[in-house]
Amino acid sequence: MSTIEVIRQGTIYEDPHHFSAWPSVCRRSNGELMVVFSGEREHHVCPFGKTVLIRSQDGGNHWSDPEIINHTPLDDRDAGIIETREGTLLLFFFSSRAFADWFERIKEVYQQELSSWQPYIDAITPEMEERYLGSFVRRSEDGGATWGPLIPTPVSAPHGAIQCSDGLLRYLGKGVVAGEAVIASAHSTDDGRSWQLDGKVGRRDLIPELDLDEPHLLELKNGDLVGLMRTNSRDFDQMYLYQTISHDQGKHWSSPEKSNIWGHPPHMLRHSSGRYIVASGHRRPPFGETLSLSENGIAWSHHTLIGESKPRKEENNWTPDLGYPCTAELEDGTLLTVYYQTPAPGIPAQIMGVWWRLLD
Repeated sequence: MSTIEVIRQGTIYEDPHHFSAWPSVCRRSNGELMVVFSGEREHHVCPFGKTVLIRSQDGGNHWSDPEIINHTPLDDRDAGIIETREGTLLLFFFSSRAFADWFERIKEVYQQELSSWQPYIDAITPEMEERYLGSFVRRSEDGGATWGPLIPTPVSAPHGAIQCSDGLLRYLGKGVVAGEAVIASAHSTDDGRSWQLDGKVGRRDLIPELDLDEPHLLELKNGDLVGLMRTNSRDFDQMYLYQTISHDQGKHWSSPEKSNIWGHPPHMLRHSSGRYIVASGHRRPPFGETLSLSENGIAWSHHTLIGESKPRKEENNWTPDLGYPCTAELEDGTLLTVYYQTPAPGIPAQIMGVWWRLLD
């Protein structure tokens, strides 16, 4: 089994006044790197999230000034980005009004600190929610210079859809089917203009103690689809990734089974060498992002820590806000994994990156 070598790591986007989180990265056919994330935020939950895009023309050595892509009246979160075979950029995200519900629970204690939220909450109308609340994709046919309208998607996941070998776009995410919150798959045959539901992975009552959430999808060499899912649990130690497999392009899925990867959420990638990679966040000591490798996309190696966050001695009780890694292969076969992380108490989360390579 291959091991890895870290080439370098560092911050790729820092806003000293705002919280930045939940990034995704793609490498375009022309070599340009694009990273999207939720930026200009006050907190992990707040009304101010916007979808931000930065670019690099030199493999990530230098990054452009930020471009604001989405700025709805709600909280725009969890951006994903891919380039299709047609050269179209697809930007996935979801919007939330959770900040309004959260504010109602804490306003008596934090009313002064959160006073800037009130105008946003007061301005939310049913018409606004009808238009902007939900999961969406936007298309760009000119390299991200302009973006089309919001296209609703039936499922949502942090890093969006993938394009499979048959040309179809496939999306594994959380959605509501017949009034039930489930993990389900969807596909698009028209370059992301419309989406149709396929099969459900499973219901919450299949694993009562866990909530399956935030999946990502991988196509194997034989065309089978593998999904890995975050689990939410009251028992922190049980929050392993769960795995499901489809042999018929997402119409039917196997019952989810626990993998040996603790962390959340996942992003999967097939490297040009034929090996498979999973990146996920590790929110318990040692804090950081993890990589797991596989020769077949089903059985995973024990994970390797990258992007480690080491609290100083006086910060032993500090738990850094981190995770949501996403990986892109660069032209020379090396890899860039982007993620977000709070570098120290009192400093807003930043978008960070690790450049690394697979070793035989």
